[in-house]
Amino acid sequence: MKHSQPKFKLLQYFSLTSLIAFIVTITFLGLFYRYQSLTYLLTLGEENNVALTQSFSNSLWLKFDDFLTNTKSLSVAELRRHPQTALLEKAVHRQMQGLSVVKVNIYDLTGKAVFSTDKTQVGEDKSKFARFITAKSGQVVTRLDHRHSFDAISGTVNNVHIISSYIPIYSQGATREIEGVFELYSDVTDLEERIEANQRTIILVTTLVFALLYLVLFAIVKTASKTIHSQNRALLKSRAQYKKQAQQEAIAAERSQATAKIIDRVRRFQDLKTIFQETTQELREVLQCDRLIIYQFNPDWSGQVVAESVGSGWISLIVEQKKHEVVGSSHLYTDRCLLGDWSQGDKGDIVEPDQFIKETQGGKYTLGQKFTAVDDIYSQDFPDCYLKSLEKYQAKAYLIVPIFQEKKLWGLLGAYQNNRKRVWQDQEIDLMMLIASQLAVALQHAEYVNQLKLQKRDLEITVKELKLAQQQVIQQEKLAALGQLVAGVAHEINTPLGAIQASASDNSKALIAAISELPKLSEYLNDSEKDTFFKLLDLAILSKPFYSSRERRPLKRDLTSQLKEYQIDNPRRNADLLIDIGVHGEIDLYLSLLKHPQVNWILDLTYNIACLMSNNHTVITSVEKAAKVVFALKNYARFDHSGQKKFTDITTGLETVLEIYHNQLKHKIEVLRHYHELPNIWCYPDELIQVWTNIIHNGIQAMSEGGTLTIEAFAANNGIKVEISDSGSGIPPNIQERMFEPFFTTKSSGQGSGLGLHISGKIVDKHQGKIAVVSEPGHTRFSVWLPDGQ
Repeated sequence: MKHSQPKFKLLQYFSLTSLIAFIVTITFLGLFYRYQSLTYLLTLGEENNVALTQSFSNSLWLKFDDFLTNTKSLSVAELRRHPQTALLEKAVHRQMQGLSVVKVNIYDLTGKAVFSTDKTQVGEDKSKFARFITAKSGQVVTRLDHRHSFDAISGTVNNVHIISSYIPIYSQGATREIEGVFELYSDVTDLEERIEANQRTIILVTTLVFALLYLVLFAIVKTASKTIHSQNRALLKSRAQYKKQAQQEAIAAERSQATAKIIDRVRRFQDLKTIFQETTQELREVLQCDRLIIYQFNPDWSGQVVAESVGSGWISLIVEQKKHEVVGSSHLYTDRCLLGDWSQGDKGDIVEPDQFIKETQGGKYTLGQKFTAVDDIYSQDFPDCYLKSLEKYQAKAYLIVPIFQEKKLWGLLGAYQNNRKRVWQDQEIDLMMLIASQLAVALQHAEYVNQLKLQKRDLEITVKELKLAQQQVIQQEKLAALGQLVAGVAHEINTPLGAIQASASDNSKALIAAISELPKLSEYLNDSEKDTFFKLLDLAILSKPFYSSRERRPLKRDLTSQLKEYQIDNPRRNADLLIDIGVHGEIDLYLSLLKHPQVNWILDLTYNIACLMSNNHTVITSVEKAAKVVFALKNYARFDHSGQKKFTDITTGLETVLEIYHNQLKHKIEVLRHYHELPNIWCYPDELIQVWTNIIHNGIQAMSEGGTLTIEAFAANNGIKVEISDSGSGIPPNIQERMFEPFFTTKSSGQGSGLGLHISGKIVDKHQGKIAVVSEPGHTRFSVWLPDGQ
C-alpha cells in the first residue's frame, strides 16, 4: 500500500520565510539608510571643512603666508614660543568661534605639525601618513571617527563623532602651489545622533508596516491553505470515487463479458440440459456465490431442481432431492416449509400453504414481482421451520428471479450465499433478470427451433436501444445549443428507425409466409424445377431492384407481353412479381417455373425470401445511419473535466458539429470543406466544439433562405487557422464592434442568450489564440487561429 505524500505545511513555511524576509529587509533598510546618511554626512563635512579652510586662507593666511617658511628650522619648543604661533592661535579661535570645528592642525610640506590648537601635537611628523601624502598631492581626504575622548579647542570632550579632513593649502601667488596641509576636525555628534534616531524611527515604522502586511498576508495564506486543504480532500475523495468507479466498471466489464459468454452459449446450444448446466456454472462464478440453481415447476405446480452449480464443501440439492428429502416434489403438499416452495408469500417465502402456488398460478411473480432479494434470512421474520430448512442447506442469503415461458411462470433462477449474509447489488439483480430472460429465450428455442426469430428478436432489441438512445440524447440537453437541435436530430434518428420498424414488420410477415410454405417445395417441384427455382432465388437475393413508376411501366409492359406470348396465366400480376424479384429481361430460363401449375406459389415464395434479405440490408443501413448520428451526439455532448489539454485533430470537432446540424444543412445549404494537411495540436477539444457550434449555428441562421457554408483549415504561424464563411445577410459594422460582449444579441427573445460569441472568445483566449470576423452583405468570415504549442 502506497503512503500518501505528507501535507505541505504552507502556514509554517510562510511564517518562517516571511519572518526571515522581514528581518533581512528591515536590517537592510536600516543599514542602507545609515550608510547613505553617513556618506552624505561625510560629503557634507568635507565640503564644510574645505569651505572653512578656504575662508581661513582668504581671511588670515596673507598675514601668516611666510609662517611655514620661517618655522622650518625651529624646534618644537621654539615653535610653541614663536610670536606668530600665539597670533595664529588667536586668529584661529576667533575664526572658528561658533562653528563645529573643534581642532585645527597645520603641516608644512615635510609633514611637520607647525601649528595645532592642541599644543601637544606641535612638532609631530606626518610625512609618512597616508592622508597627509594624499592631501600633499592636491586631494582632500576626509574620515568619520568615533572618539571616546578628544582634546578640542574648548577642552577635552567625550563620546563624540568627529569628521577629520586633510586639505592642501595653496599659495596666494600666480603659481598657486601647495604650501602646506590643513587638518580640520569637526564635531558631528548631534548629526550622528539624529541619523541614529531617524534610523530607529525608520526601522520601527518599517517593522509596523511589515507586521501589518504580514498579518494581512497571513490571513490570505491561511484562507488559501484552508482552500487548498479542502480542495485536496475533495481531490482525494474524487480519486477514491474514481478508483471505486473504475473497480465497479472493471467488475461490470468482467460481468458483461461473462454475460455475453453465457448468452452466446444459450443461443448456440440447442440442448436445454447443456444450456442450464453451462449457465449455472458461469453465473455462479460471475456472482461469486456459493450455490446457483434452476428450479422448474410441474403442471401441478410441484417442482424440482433441474440444474445446479455448487461450491466446494456445500451439499448438492439435486443429490438431496434424489434421496427424496425435503425438496422432493412428493413433499410439496405435506410440508409448507419446503426449500422448493420459493415463490410463496408476501414478505419473503414460504409463509402461505402450498396450495397458494396452485391457486394463484405462480404466486407473487405472476402478479408482477420481478425478484426476491434476501440479504439476511434472520432479518425477514421467516417461520422457524423455514429457517431450519435454510440452515440445513447452509443458506444465509439468497436472490430469486422468475423464469417465464411466454407469459407463464416456468421456473425460478436462484443464487445462494451460504457462508455469510450478503447485500445483493442492483447490477447483480439486473444480471440475474437478464440471464433469466435469456433462459426464457432458450426455452423458446428448444420448443420452436427457430433461428430466424432470434434475428427478429435481435432487431427488436436494437430498435429499442436506438429509441432509448434517442430519448436519452433529447433529455440530456447538456449544452444550451443542443435544445435547438432536438427536432432535427430526432428526425435523423427516426428515419432509420422507421425503416427498421417497417423492415422488421415486413420480415415477420415474409418469414411466416416463407416458413409455412417451405415444406411444399419437395411436394410441388421435381429436381430440375428445384434447380431452376434456386437459380431464381439466387437472382432475387443478389439483386436489389428499385424502380420509379416511370422506369417500371416499360419493364412491366415488356414482361406482360412475354408472359402473354407464352400463354401464362395472370400475366400482369406475375410481371409485377418478376420485376420485384429482379427479372426484367428474358424469361426463357424460368419458363419451367412460370408454366408450372403452382406458378403463383413459386413466385410468392421467391418474393417473400427475397424480401427477407432486402429488409435485412435496409435494417443494417439504417442502423449504421442511426449509429453515426448517435456517435456525433456523444462527441458533441461529452465534456472533459480533467482540465488537461489533449493532442488531437481539429477537424474531428468540426465534423461532429456538421453532423449534428446535418438536418438543417442538407436541404438548402451547401457545405464546402477545404481541409489542408493539418498537424494535431494540444487543445481542449470539447470546448472548441462549443466555438464551432456557435459560429456554424450563427451562419445557418444568417442563411435562412439557403446559401453556402465554407470551412477551411490550414497551418499558419506555428499553429492552425480555421476560417468559417457563410453567404448570409452579413453583420452591420456597429454590431461587429459589440458582438463579443456578454449578453449582447440581436436575436428575438428565446432564440439567443447573447453569450455564444462571448464564450467562444473566452475559449480562444484560453488557448492563447485569436478570433476575428470580417463581414459584408453576402459574405461573413470568422477566423480562429490556435497556437501549436502545449
